Amino acid sequence: MIDRSSWFLRAHNDEVRPFTVAVSCPCAGVSVCTPTGEVDAFTSSLLREQLVTATAEARHLVIDLSGVTFFSAAGAEVLMAARAGQQGRGALVLACPPRPVQIVLDILSLTHLFCRSDDVDAAVATCA
Repeated sequence: MIDRSSWFLRAHNDEVRPFTVAVSCPCAGVSVCTPTGEVDAFTSSLLREQLVTATAEARHLVIDLSGVTFFSAAGAEVLMAARAGQQGRGALVLACPPRPVQIVLDILSLTHLFCRSDDVDAAVATCA
């Protein structure tokens, strides 16, 4: 099952910036949530909604961040909420976090709170 939600945001210069979140279940008990685009104050609520959906459908959660091009503190707040929601329930793994995500997590001293993987398939295998 794949659920894809999209938002198209119009920047101050009328540039349209797409933001999508796909949720898939590659194996029993594991959901993979894949945001693509900029995670900021405008898009974080969509990401939060899809993470809630993903955790309702599976015990373990992998968040594939490889397509994130910008990441703000609002995104970090969403990740912390997902982490809190997974405690006592199942694993949460951040897969392929790009530099923008790493920088924010490092600045906020949150890096050590998350399991990370450089490969989505390896993260799924870890959870399964």
